[in-house]
Amino acid sequence: MAAPGSALRAWMVLTWLGLLGGWRGASAGGLSGAPDVKTVRDVYNLMYREQARLGGAYLLLNSTGAVGSQGPADGSDAEGVLVHARQLAGGGAAAPPGGGRWVALVPVAESHALLRRLVSDERFAAAVAGVLVDDADPPPAYSPLPKFPGAAFAPYAAAGYEWNPAGSGAAELRFPVPVVLLEPALARDARERANFNAQQGHHGRAYHARIRMQMAASSAANASDCLAADSCRPLGGFSVWAALPPIPAGANATKPTLLVVAQIDGTDLFHDSIQGANAPLSGLVALLAAASLLGDSPALRAGAADRQVVFLALAGEPWGYMGSKSFLWELERRGAAVAGLDLGLIDQVLEIGPVGRASRGDPPAARLYAHAQAGAGFGDAAPLVSALEAAADGLPGGLKASVSPASADNPGIPPSSLMSFLRVKPSVAGVVLTEFDRAYSDPYSGSRFDNGSRLDAASVAAAAAVVAGAVQRLAGGAGAQLQVNASRAEALAAAFASCLVMPDPGLACPEAAALMEAGYTEADGVRSYAPKHYLGVMQYIHPDPQSPSFRGDVARFVWNALAAATAGGAPRGAACDPVKNKCPVGQVCVGWKRGDSDPALLGTCANATAAYIPALSARVACDGCDGTLGPFSWAETNASDAWSAAHGWPADPMWAESNWPLGVPFVQIYLLKPYGSRVGVLVAGLALTAAAVLGSLTARRKFEKHLKRN
Repeated sequence: MAAPGSALRAWMVLTWLGLLGGWRGASAGGLSGAPDVKTVRDVYNLMYREQARLGGAYLLLNSTGAVGSQGPADGSDAEGVLVHARQLAGGGAAAPPGGGRWVALVPVAESHALLRRLVSDERFAAAVAGVLVDDADPPPAYSPLPKFPGAAFAPYAAAGYEWNPAGSGAAELRFPVPVVLLEPALARDARERANFNAQQGHHGRAYHARIRMQMAASSAANASDCLAADSCRPLGGFSVWAALPPIPAGANATKPTLLVVAQIDGTDLFHDSIQGANAPLSGLVALLAAASLLGDSPALRAGAADRQVVFLALAGEPWGYMGSKSFLWELERRGAAVAGLDLGLIDQVLEIGPVGRASRGDPPAARLYAHAQAGAGFGDAAPLVSALEAAADGLPGGLKASVSPASADNPGIPPSSLMSFLRVKPSVAGVVLTEFDRAYSDPYSGSRFDNGSRLDAASVAAAAAVVAGAVQRLAGGAGAQLQVNASRAEALAAAFASCLVMPDPGLACPEAAALMEAGYTEADGVRSYAPKHYLGVMQYIHPDPQSPSFRGDVARFVWNALAAATAGGAPRGAACDPVKNKCPVGQVCVGWKRGDSDPALLGTCANATAAYIPALSARVACDGCDGTLGPFSWAETNASDAWSAAHGWPADPMWAESNWPLGVPFVQIYLLKPYGSRVGVLVAGLALTAAAVLGSLTARRKFEKHLKRN
């Protein structure tokens, strides 16, 4: 027999849950998805639908202002009646019946138009508390990027040119209310509840939505303000470079240098959702596959070629070409991260852009275009174009590709890292290899809809083989012809794509598992190793350019993959780790996973040259990042100003992301009953509670008398 006290507590819990349900709405309104009520948690789930994970268009700041969104500046939650956005069409938007504001649920196809209206129409914005975006039906074209991404960095004046016809520019706007991307399950629930509200005419009981997305830097005017107030962190990550053949320790490259370049990360209006399968990851996958194919070349490994080849994977390029500018700034000041390289010797740059949807025709063949900057002031790219054309013509059976010079009608090279190199050294001969000619052929550039299901592995394999063959020709020397094995090229492209593009297996792929220990997220007991392709904030800069500490998983995988590829068939040395069992000077520790004792988790020393380069605004420095892990802070610096001015760089954007004082965005949908009904339920609940207390006390006294008699 349970004691009366425990019965009272149980009764009180259920009574007050019923009271809260009456206040907020314990009825699901007959909608689908309502759970069976068996536990206290079931009651809560019946009352609320929630998303307590990532998904916000976070507040980002730069040197001139801000983009993205945030919750109310007073720190409160944004709340309102849930409504289909199309019901707010017209010249204005009145408040909901009974007052308050709306939370608009908008299909993704209509989202950019709604967001632009929020920015331009003050009356409309005053009636809206927040926006929830539903991705259920992707439109045929969707890109939040501008029509000419990074136009200010181009080596020509054609800001009105549309490289990205699908671009809306929504990613460059600051919204007056929080904007959140819903996960599929909550989006489905939100549609049903918005339908219910519409059927009720938004009178009486209605589903409301609450958005919690406080941003510490919401009142800051720009990145300078928030960095000074410590309410934001600079965007930043790490680029990776590796040399083929390796550069001897303490020495510098002595031959003309060919850079093979690709980008690591992308951006979206909802940054954590970016997948970037085609742009930029198809280029990165092709670079890794090409490096592995070239690592098999005895002539390149032995240093018998006429050129030094350097593979460069750049982070931060969507943010004002942060990675390439950082790389060039490091070369200028001869930083430890680029030891062995000499800008004076870099005379060729071959950049691999989007190549993942290049296959056309029947039978399909990868149709690729070589973009070069015309003009007497720029280097002669003809040898690079010729090498690419010859490599495409010489592909082995099973791989089919063609390379054509891009149209002379183009104003110049497309948005690319090559823009940065031509700014600092116009004499560089540069080419950007892409799947498009006059404009992006992919309608989803810079969006979460650019996912792995749309990537053509054969296109990437063919591009990798073309790049490998062209690099071998450009490097010259003995063995200038590279015999590419078609099956190996296809296997490499598929393997690297499974690691970097596909959420499953992601960085749990065999290639990554052999080289590193990746982090993961876990939900409902299921682990996900999906790679993250949003740059994120810079946590710390370890001064050792070979240390994996504070490097993201994608950068660590790229570093290990390039180090292993450029070491070629060279024998591996002793077991190693980054701290205790370090490699001899001139070698790097490849494949380290964790610790300093378990042989299965240690790496092995390899004869390779590979390093991490901080990809950070040149106007931001870390005070205290000396490797001791003591106190450190971020501060502005003018050290690069004279160099930037000398090369005519646009104003440094100095991107930063606001801190989240209350954690990740939180969305909640609940049923709110009319005021009179809530008061009635409150009175009934209090009366029920009083009766329960009185009944429990009476039962206790009787129970105690019964015990005494016995």
